[in-house]
Amino acid sequence: PDLIKYAKSKGAKGINLAGICCTANEILMRQGIPVVGNFLSQELAIATGAVDAMVVDIQCIMQGILAAAKTYHTKIITTSPKAKMTGAIHLEFDEHHALDVAKKVIKTAIDNFPNRGKVHIPDYIDHLVAGFSHEYIAYMQGGIYRESFRPLNDAVIQGRIRGGAGVVGCNNPRVTQDDSHIQIVKELIGNDVLVVTTGCNAIACAKQGLLTPE
Repeated sequence: PDLIKYAKSKGAKGINLAGICCTANEILMRQGIPVVGNFLSQELAIATGAVDAMVVDIQCIMQGILAAAKTYHTKIITTSPKAKMTGAIHLEFDEHHALDVAKKVIKTAIDNFPNRGKVHIPDYIDHLVAGFSHEYIAYMQGGIYRESFRPLNDAVIQGRIRGGAGVVGCNNPRVTQDDSHIQIVKELIGNDVLVVTTGCNAIACAKQGLLTPE
């Protein structure tokens, strides 16, 4: 409540969190925080003019986001000693004081809110199922009293599922965004292979509607 009050004192309606890249899929699954995009979307998110602070840890960070941030008002905040960048604000994560560090991050973003210029957020929303806990995978196959992996096992034994494949990984600026992810996944699905995915590949699949029950 104190942070919401502080945000409103700066003219904001509230606080909005969103995720990019691998961790985005995890915080959506666990906390319901929406995903903005995957690896190659970092600079695009900044270009909306709506990002008051982008927080980066150790993985999948483009050095170019600092150059993009200078063109807009976005503050780049690093949280890992291994990922310090010249020109970024460093607020090191400490698990013993996690809430205090998080509040400093949010306050940095709130203080930067009045510096926003023109904002353009594409009017496009898609829906996805971000993931399942191992407990839920057993439950959804047999119910709370008879949870089991039998439906999956039977499908494999009967040949309806010919195998399982884990598909993960980031995009590469040298090839069209998401193309390799989607081609591999669709080929596997087309051959009755169950695909297990997370991170950037999962977000690529979500953009194509492959992470819905339908």
